[in-house]
Amino acid sequence: MKDSATAHERSRQFADAYLGDPRLNIVDIAMLLGYSEHSAFTRAYKHWTGRTPQQELERRMRENDKLKEQMESH
Repeated sequence: MKDSATAHERSRQFADAYLGDPRLNIVDIAMLLGYSEHSAFTRAYKHWTGRTPQQELERRMRENDKLKEQMESH
């Protein structure tokens, strides 16, 4: 059980890192992590984080936009 939890945590960490790479889309990330279908990766990511990968990408975009606005206002 512990090995399985460690493997899932490692996959989640890689997923988060891959989601930060604009060259990769969700299908690419799913394949890199060993999922044969992106829907399985989406379910796993939502289980890990409470968000789908797409929701995470959108959250990051909003955060980046907010940071840009703050930098431009200074």
